[in-house]
Amino acid sequence: MKKTMFIVMAMLALAASADVLRLKAPWGRPFARIQTMSSDAAVMHAADEFTAYMNAIFRTTDYTGNSGPLLLRLALAGDESCHQADELMAKHNLDKKHLGDEGFLVATSGKNTVMICAYSGRGVLNGVYKIIEKAFGVVAPRPLVGLDFPGGIANDAKDIQLPYSDRPAFSIRGISLVSQLHGHPQPHMWDWMARVGLNARSFSMSTYLMTGWAMDPYGFIDLLGGHSFLYWVPKREYYASHPEYFALIDGKRVATEHGSQITLGNPEVIDLIVRRMLAYMKKHPDLKVLPFGYNDTGGNPKNRFGWSEDPLDLKMDSPKDFPKPGSKRGRTWTTRYIKAANSIIERVNKVYPDVRLMVYAYHFWMMKPPDCPIHPNLEIQFAPLYMCTHHAINDSACPRNRYFDECLKGWAARSKRVYVREYYISKNRHFPLPRLSAIKENLMYYHKLGVCGFMPEMLADGPNGVNEGTYVDRGARLTSDRAYEDHWDASSLVYFTLARLGWNPNESLSDIVNLYCRSYYGPKVGPEMAKYFLLMDENLTKSANIGKRAPNDNPKNDAYDIVGPWCFTWNWKQDLSGFSKRLFMTSDPAEVEKTSMPLLSAMLKARTTPAEWKVKCRVDRDSELLKMYLLPFGYEIYELMQQQKKRPVFGVKGRIATE
Repeated sequence: MKKTMFIVMAMLALAASADVLRLKAPWGRPFARIQTMSSDAAVMHAADEFTAYMNAIFRTTDYTGNSGPLLLRLALAGDESCHQADELMAKHNLDKKHLGDEGFLVATSGKNTVMICAYSGRGVLNGVYKIIEKAFGVVAPRPLVGLDFPGGIANDAKDIQLPYSDRPAFSIRGISLVSQLHGHPQPHMWDWMARVGLNARSFSMSTYLMTGWAMDPYGFIDLLGGHSFLYWVPKREYYASHPEYFALIDGKRVATEHGSQITLGNPEVIDLIVRRMLAYMKKHPDLKVLPFGYNDTGGNPKNRFGWSEDPLDLKMDSPKDFPKPGSKRGRTWTTRYIKAANSIIERVNKVYPDVRLMVYAYHFWMMKPPDCPIHPNLEIQFAPLYMCTHHAINDSACPRNRYFDECLKGWAARSKRVYVREYYISKNRHFPLPRLSAIKENLMYYHKLGVCGFMPEMLADGPNGVNEGTYVDRGARLTSDRAYEDHWDASSLVYFTLARLGWNPNESLSDIVNLYCRSYYGPKVGPEMAKYFLLMDENLTKSANIGKRAPNDNPKNDAYDIVGPWCFTWNWKQDLSGFSKRLFMTSDPAEVEKTSMPLLSAMLKARTTPAEWKVKCRVDRDSELLKMYLLPFGYEIYELMQQQKKRPVFGVKGRIATE
């Protein structure tokens, strides 16, 4: 009894120390109890998340957040709800200018008391996740598994030195989920997004109305986007009575979702859009961003987007919208588009001064910055469709990305509200698209340019991925939960890496991969899987021939659709054999036996490391992917013999792979 009391008193003394936060008691239980000092939805959610994490890490179900020698308070500063939080910020010379909306401070605020405070509920939530990460070295790895961590996570808990403060590098860190036809919230995806430090969800007009209300506990930024011209000027309401509102193409008025736009030079169209936007804002006054994305492409080879040839529209264009003599680039319609957006947001801001308007810089023909001013409240979604995913966007030796880099620099130099919408999906769901090192190179470059964030197009993980019986017949649109899980088996580390670099683009890739693997595969198997994934990235990087000019790259050729032999461009047709050739660094089946052996050996080491059953199942899913990557070359693993000999053994090998 005396010994127990001594330990408790010693721990209380440590908890009262001004420089240490400890979350694990010596008797193997959570050390802190939670107290919320605000009714903010995200602060309340932060308390629930702390409790959920403690139960998951300590593998218990009876921790409620109400017991423990240390008091952990969650509070908002700057809103007069907690003067102690304001005093703590002042004591440590911090304010909103230093921390922004999402930064936080963790510091001692009294005897046996530590406070996490921030200037928003989202900041408090970030603080909770970060202290758990620092103490236990764990972050939620993917939506499918939630907080189902492997055993042993709590064994080597670490003390946290106080005070501790941090803030994210990018203000927009989001994802845009395609193929999501849900009419209800998607908690698995949203929980994971918040837990890995993402803060924004892109909604269409319809999905926002159906599920946007469920965002409050996460403190997410609601970004309305998408192709929205026909929402503001609906064909069913106006085409019959006002055909002049719609694009004039080859002498005909056209109103389709793909391949035609609206008449932006018609002042009646602008008046109509402004009225409808103001009416929408009146119903949803909390919105910060309204969409003004043009319609998607169609089949007209001369005018894929279907921009109007109405004289009113043509008057808005600039001579600089047309290619120079001898150029192989097409014309652009960006100037008229941004002129119209400028006019709309200027009028909307007279009523709602803080509202912003989302505009696209999407597809080859609309990437070039306009020959006109850019209103400061335009939110530019830079969407480099078909960019090379194995070279950084600023790799001067990549013929595909050179044009994208030129355009991005042009936008970033003229606006502080540019964020990048890349494409992280392909027709084949069984391989990751961007190599990890390219993601890091891009994020570091975006931060240097002053880009405010990212919003890649991607798919959800199961069980929130399924389209509820509605099938969209397009390359990456999947039909079952398992199909979405397959995609995340291949790509979850890509998404995890993106989220980590959105918080800190300078974090080392090795640290990110090891953190993911510890969280997903556990302390024993995690290091072996980290070696495997880092080796994968090393191979893909070698195949990309970074900095080496492509043999088909002619500096005088300014076409924007050149693909070098070492590029791996996003498109709906990218196949498994193309990825396999890059992974194994060869097109020759005879060489694959040698080049694949390091990866196979690393995977076999991970598979044979003793682990609990769920970890073995997770590793086996990765092993099946590696076997799949061998198939285009005609190689198959002899599983039984491999187990007996304890080394990689091929049963079939050396068939011809085709692109």
